Amino acid sequence: RWLPFLVVLVGLAVSLLLSRTGSPPPYESLQLWILAGGILVTFLVAFALYAMQTADRVAQLLAAERDQWSGAEAAHAALRKSEEVFRSIFENSSVGMARTDPRGRFLLANNAYQKMPGYTMEDLESLTHEPVTHPDDWTRHRKLFQPLISGEIPAFEIQKRYVRKDGSEFWVLASDSAVFGTDGKLLFAQAITRNIDDIKAAETLLRQSEETFRSIFENSSVGMARTDPTGRFLLANTAYQEMLGYSMEELRSLTLEAVTHPADWESHRQLFGSMIQGDIPSFEIQKRYLRKDGTQFWVHASDSAVFGEDGKLLF
Repeated sequence: RWLPFLVVLVGLAVSLLLSRTGSPPPYESLQLWILAGGILVTFLVAFALYAMQTADRVAQLLAAERDQWSGAEAAHAALRKSEEVFRSIFENSSVGMARTDPRGRFLLANNAYQKMPGYTMEDLESLTHEPVTHPDDWTRHRKLFQPLISGEIPAFEIQKRYVRKDGSEFWVLASDSAVFGTDGKLLFAQAITRNIDDIKAAETLLRQSEETFRSIFENSSVGMARTDPTGRFLLANTAYQEMLGYSMEELRSLTLEAVTHPADWESHRQLFGSMIQGDIPSFEIQKRYLRKDGTQFWVHASDSAVFGEDGKLLF
C-alpha cells in the first residue's frame, strides 16, 4: 500500500540530487529537462503502482461480495426447498397438524386437522383450542399449555376429547410443542393430533370384558384358578379357595403339586407339561385334591393355556 508513495519520494530525491550537481552552462537547460522528466516518470510509475493495487483490492472486494451473494442464494434456495418439503408433508399428512398463537388461536391447520372437528380453515381462524376441546378436558389441557408457551416445558402429550362442529365428541392424542425465535420470543405453538376414538372404544370394551370376567370369576360356584408355567397359583376365586381350605395369600406360596394327591400327580404333570409347551390346547382330568386339613376329595379339572401374541404362555 505504501509502495507508490515510496517510489515518489525516491524519485524526487534522485531528481533533486541531479539538479544540485554542478554542470557547465550549456547543459543547464538539459539538466532541467532531466529533472522534469524524472519527476514525471516517478509520478507515472507511482500512479501505475497505485492503480494496480487499487484494481487488485477492488477485485478482492468484488470476489468476496460475489461469494457472499452466492452463499446467500444457496441459503435461500435451501430454505425454499425446506419450506416446500414441510408444506408438502403438512398438507398431505393423514395426521392432523395445526399452529396456534400464544392464546391458542388457530393460525394454520392442514386438511386432516380440519376434517376431524369438521371446521374449515376460515372457521378455525376465529376459534381457539377451548371451543374444540371437551369442557371436562379443557382444564387439563390449559395447565399444560401455559408452561409450554412460557418455555417451562418443551412439549407435552395429552389424551383428550374434541368437540366437532356438529356437537359430537371423539378422543384424540395431541402432541404439542412450542417454537421460539432467536430472540427467545414464541413464534407459534404446534400440535400433531391423531384420532384415537377406535383405540378408546377398544379399551372400553376390554375394560367391560375384564369387569364381566371378574364378576363371573368371583361369583361363580365352580372353582376357578390361574397358575404360572411352574404351576404356582396366581389367582383363585372364592369357590376354589373354599374347596381346598386355603386363603389366596396361602395359595400364592403353593403349586398344583402341593394340593394334588401324590398318586395322581404324575398323570397330571404329563398333561400339564404338554399343554404349557403348546402341544395340546387343553385337557380334562379326574383326580384327587388334598385339603389344608389333609382330607382328600375327587374333582373334575378342565385345564387350558392362554398364550400372548408373542407366543409366550401368559397363564
